[in-house]
Amino acid sequence: MKIKMLQLATASLVAIALPASAQTAKPAYGDWGYNSAAMDQSVKPGDDFFAYVNGTWFNKAEIAADRTFVGIDSVLNDQIDKDVRDIIQAAAKDPAQYGALGQQIGDFYASWMDEAGIEARGLAPAKPYLARIDAVQNRHQLVDLFGSIGYASPVGVGIFPDPKIPSRYAVGAGQSGLGMGRDYYLLQGAKYDAFRAAYHNYIAKMLTLAGEADANAKADRILALETNLAKLHWTPEQSRDVKANYNPMTRAQLAKYAPEVEWDRFLTKQRLGSTKVVIVGQKTAVRATGKLIASEPLSTWKDYLTFHFLSDHAQFLPKAFDDTRFGFYGKTLADVPTQRELEARRRSRQWRPRRGGRADLRPAPLSAGSGSPGQRARR
Repeated sequence: MKIKMLQLATASLVAIALPASAQTAKPAYGDWGYNSAAMDQSVKPGDDFFAYVNGTWFNKAEIAADRTFVGIDSVLNDQIDKDVRDIIQAAAKDPAQYGALGQQIGDFYASWMDEAGIEARGLAPAKPYLARIDAVQNRHQLVDLFGSIGYASPVGVGIFPDPKIPSRYAVGAGQSGLGMGRDYYLLQGAKYDAFRAAYHNYIAKMLTLAGEADANAKADRILALETNLAKLHWTPEQSRDVKANYNPMTRAQLAKYAPEVEWDRFLTKQRLGSTKVVIVGQKTAVRATGKLIASEPLSTWKDYLTFHFLSDHAQFLPKAFDDTRFGFYGKTLADVPTQRELEARRRSRQWRPRRGGRADLRPAPLSAGSGSPGQRARR
């Protein structure tokens, strides 16, 4: 919660610090319109409109070795990251202007950039959180952790605009908890066998770095658990069906539909204890996941939580953890050969987890690696 408050405060400082002249300044990236030199007019627009509009640019554009795509988005993202960093650092240097909260935000950022300090502390900052996992003795305590911020969960909860009444916010629940996309667990062939083998090795290495015994055997069980979970998940096509994913349920209906999730405990841990109605997406997956929570050995769920905590927080841990995470999610899955320099990736949201029992309730992407118009992504 402290981190969340700092993030909100940072956003407020950004809003306050932007000069009024920024609203009237000359555009930094050119005028509005289209660039005919980027077009490939040898392509019929009815055959491939993207290639017709962007083809010449697309064939010449090069993706930097530390990026997943190139385009105006990457330029704007870099500028936004730089602007936010400058504001945070200014707050730390001049607390008289920004007050105690500005100093706190600056100190928080400085501690994040302190490589030597992170290395010296080792795994110590994570140990209290890992100890909570070790202390779990029953399913009730397991659900408590699923609902706690910072821990993985096979059922996610999020807050989003109500699709039927967008003027209000709603609480939603849906499938969650995988370390890779659903299809990476299920598709057959040498390509996906290699991805699964790499993921197994990644799990084992992260556990080994943390001093866990029998890391390979635990990786076997974690991968098997996530594979079973993936089999329950809806496909991307099903997840894009807005009507099928709009299933409002009262707390009593939730308790009857998927009792193993222990919704009262789960929502209370999410600080949503007063919520009366939850919109359930991927409805059958949520029910089946509840049964998996009850049937899978408690020890396997604890290993699962330990691995995902380490993986999700690798950027806060010593370099070996951060490098190992990039090796899998960056090099293997995203085909990015080079890790970004420290300051850039600290500012970037790349490789960051979406955790704390939250569901990704956004529509599924049309295809992996698909780019926006005027943008080239790694395939």
